[in-house]
Amino acid sequence: SDLPTWHTTDGAPLVVCHVGDVTWGRKHPEGLVSTRECDQLMIACWNLAPWFALPNMTEMILAHGTQSHEFGEGSAPIAVATQLQTRHPDRLVSAGRHYALDCDGAEIDLAHHGPTIGGRAWLRGNSLRYYVTSEMIDAALAGQPVPAAIVRAHYHDYRRETVRVMMGEAERVCEAVL
Repeated sequence: SDLPTWHTTDGAPLVVCHVGDVTWGRKHPEGLVSTRECDQLMIACWNLAPWFALPNMTEMILAHGTQSHEFGEGSAPIAVATQLQTRHPDRLVSAGRHYALDCDGAEIDLAHHGPTIGGRAWLRGNSLRYYVTSEMIDAALAGQPVPAAIVRAHYHDYRRETVRVMMGEAERVCEAVL
């Protein structure tokens, strides 16, 4: 089978989250298979198709990416979500700018744009930690759930940080992935 071995979740529902740039767009066309929008949308659908082979995959979320890569105003993820929903009516497929997902009572904050990873080796992770700390405090002050995880994707480099903030007598922890 071509399916990854980690796909088993003991039968629990699986939500696939794509955090942006499902297509390349019109900018910087050198090296593209095709610059035609219809081709890029079709390629995006085929790239996401293997997820639908997972029997417990119940939902797919496509976060809007960078305007120049997705033909502006979330056009590509909206079109791809519509096409995939038509092909797979038994699954929920959606596209949007920002998501607050409830995962067994823990909030996962999901969007494409966020902080940089940092401009110098000794600064990597600082921007992400400050961003997450601010998001956690802002949520608490607004009376909203403090996210247990924050996922962003705009910068093409991996960074993961665990942020701990004392809120009254309780320590709140958020896993952040960029």
